[in-house]
Amino acid sequence: MTEGRRSSEEHSGEPEPDQYIQNLEQYRRRLDGAMFAGDLAWWEMDVETGAVTFHENKADMLGYSPAEFDHYEDFTELVHPDDYEGAMEAMRDHLEGRAERYDTEYRIRTASGEYRWFHDVGGITERRDDGSPTKVTGVVINITRRKTVEQNLRERNEQLSLLNRIVRHDIRNDMSVIQGWADVLRDELSPENRDILGRIQRASRHTTGLTEDVRDLMTVLGEEGTTVELQPVDVVRVIRNQGEYLTL
Repeated sequence: MTEGRRSSEEHSGEPEPDQYIQNLEQYRRRLDGAMFAGDLAWWEMDVETGAVTFHENKADMLGYSPAEFDHYEDFTELVHPDDYEGAMEAMRDHLEGRAERYDTEYRIRTASGEYRWFHDVGGITERRDDGSPTKVTGVVINITRRKTVEQNLRERNEQLSLLNRIVRHDIRNDMSVIQGWADVLRDELSPENRDILGRIQRASRHTTGLTEDVRDLMTVLGEEGTTVELQPVDVVRVIRNQGEYLTL
């Protein structure tokens, strides 16, 4: 077997240089598609110099040209003043070993002057021999739509809470009036009518109790991070307990 033939056999099945280039281009197109479709971008920062490299969508999501960003401060100077220190602290905590990864949310000013919300997460990807970090790599995701939905939900919950307080106040006042008049009438009624009056009083107390249940439910639903624990309910017992009110 000749040397040329052995060389040909050893490399059989391996892509030609042109094929490598085509594969890389295909992967790049897929990555670009994922970045733009997902409203996200990868980034990398040199810890020592502060120089940054990133996918063009990072600048595009803000309405800027990628050429306007060479240093991480080119980005951080656009961060909302209320979010700046939190974002910087998150990076310091990770670089100094107090946090497993860099993970923060912040608002950043776009070219049009509006602020958009982003979730930024990353981690150390290169270190020196002594363990000190040299590069941090991560992904930034546009979460403006999610934040808008959350804000709308908070506002709606606040409106519902206000309505709940007003309605509960009115119902409790009306039930107090009913209870007061019932106490006045009790001594003037026949035993048969007193039984009917007792039903009215129990229904009034039940209605007042429902307003407290609604208050507790609104409190639970209004607390962020609250998990509602579901438990089985004896439906038959509930129906029996409510039966007397249905006959009024």
